Amino acid sequence: MTLPLEKPIDNCLTVKELAQQIKKRLEVGFQFIRLRGEVSSITYHKSGHVYFSLKDSDAVIDCISWKGIAQTFNIPLTDGLEIIGRGSVTTYMGRSKYQFIMDSFEPAGRGALFTLLEQRRHRLQAEGVFDEKLKRAIPRLPKTIGLITSSEGAVLHDIQARLEERYVENKVYLWPVTVQGENTPRDIIQAIKGFHEFSERPDVLIIARGGGSFEDLWHFNDEELARFIRLSEIPIITAIGHEPDTPLIDYASDRRASTPTNAAEIVAPRKEDIRNYLERLESRLNAKMGSTMQHIGVTMQHAQSALKSADIFLMPKLRQVDQIRLDHFLERFHVAKRIHLLQLAERCVSPSNLIKNKKWELSHAGLKLDQGVGEVMSQKNSRLAALSSHLNASNFVNILKKGFAILQDENHHLISSVKDLNNETHITVRLQDGVVNGVFTRK
Repeated sequence: MTLPLEKPIDNCLTVKELAQQIKKRLEVGFQFIRLRGEVSSITYHKSGHVYFSLKDSDAVIDCISWKGIAQTFNIPLTDGLEIIGRGSVTTYMGRSKYQFIMDSFEPAGRGALFTLLEQRRHRLQAEGVFDEKLKRAIPRLPKTIGLITSSEGAVLHDIQARLEERYVENKVYLWPVTVQGENTPRDIIQAIKGFHEFSERPDVLIIARGGGSFEDLWHFNDEELARFIRLSEIPIITAIGHEPDTPLIDYASDRRASTPTNAAEIVAPRKEDIRNYLERLESRLNAKMGSTMQHIGVTMQHAQSALKSADIFLMPKLRQVDQIRLDHFLERFHVAKRIHLLQLAERCVSPSNLIKNKKWELSHAGLKLDQGVGEVMSQKNSRLAALSSHLNASNFVNILKKGFAILQDENHHLISSVKDLNNETHITVRLQDGVVNGVFTRK
């Protein structure tokens, strides 16, 4: 229904009156509408409000989403994204402009999101962010692991449980972040920066989140986050969602895990696999030592044959050379060969000795760890005792036990000065064992 124009008695409107009536008609006539268009000229203001335009082939309308509303959007507004927004139309009387106040929106079909995702993918691919040649190798047995995920939920529990099952002789540091919503990329970037500043920098980082819908995982397609992962000096494993889910940061990371549990398996091999690896290494060392010794034996045989040949060759000359000088020469030659053989033998260190040394180092590290934990617990207990003593000393009940009292008037206000007392004032005296009521009379 069209509202009638409210005309004044003299049939003349002021500019303000006209603007007010236009505003009223627009807000009544265009409440709770759905508006479809392409996002453009988007601005995220420092106040938290989002200003943008919606356009089609023939028209453009200014739009705004207030701070409290914009923070609830699961998918960020991006230039070029086609959406269906819900809200109302109003006017800004100071400029005689109308605008659409958007309360919520949805992509104009999932195809719009997939189109935006493909545009980002091609852009990052062209920049070299997904280049396989830039990917770093994941350490076989990392000493320290940085875990970037939510401090709540099943993901953290699943990773910790799998690490405990497997061969883990390392430290795991957790950096809790939000894994859903517009703050997710910012929190993960801050976590990566923080791990790079550690005095004991982790050998590998794991970014993990459980499964979710395409929209829930959308913020893991953030371009800035993908670029930052590529620039990381620490190798990164991403474990986002499950096998069918492949956000853009999976392409940028150094290794993609199908699930968070699979990420734990990558950085923590099974004990049996480690044992088999050591046995293969020992076999290779033994084979290499055997072939080296065999080669040295053949070399010695050739040297002995050469010496015999040299003796036969020199026989006609021995009559012309001083016998003592010849003996000295042969002795120096044999000494040099013996020294060479000893040097080769020293290089062939027994694998069993290497394994014993490593076991001793592991035992020593375990003792140091137990000692450090004991010292920290002792310090914490001493600190707790001191704080408890200070708290008891500050308790007003203990002060009352020393003979002090608390005075309050009939409105339960504290009386701290005689100036607060009238000629007749109902007072309450709080002592250590109870409350006494009375009336103060100034004499």
